[in-house]
Amino acid sequence: MHTFAISQYGERLMPRKAEYKYANCLSYLVKEDEDGDGNTLKNCTLVDSNISRQDRDTYIEVENLEEGAYWLYVDMDWNTKSFEHLKGKLNFSINCYGEGDAIISDNKSKDYDQIDCLNDIFFAYSKYHLENETGVVTINKDKLEGIEIYEEDNYWKTGY
Repeated sequence: MHTFAISQYGERLMPRKAEYKYANCLSYLVKEDEDGDGNTLKNCTLVDSNISRQDRDTYIEVENLEEGAYWLYVDMDWNTKSFEHLKGKLNFSINCYGEGDAIISDNKSKDYDQIDCLNDIFFAYSKYHLENETGVVTINKDKLEGIEIYEEDNYWKTGY
């Protein structure tokens, strides 16, 4: 088993009246295509994803992690006041622990276009949920003739 952990800056490290709240965190762990040219998300495979609401730590736990190159995409939905307090500070950290060795590279976000990355990740996400019939993603062919629309169930379950 391997656990990927995303830990946010601790609220106890803030001034008492800082109104600091943890961010909502979306994380996607994908495996790079072994047949590809490397260092790309094209044809990647979703391993797991997790969404947490205002928790300090977000975890992705994987039972049998095969050897290979993996990408972890993390998106933090910061509260404006909380983010103001974090200027110049480490916002969050990532670690991995488990049975085998894991090498975590530097942050590569500046080397890749976010839209392209999300396109590949969401394609892998949709493919995973459709193949495993989880009901999280469905295809709607009725809205526009000749076009398939991938629809996602509301993860947040907010009621609006």
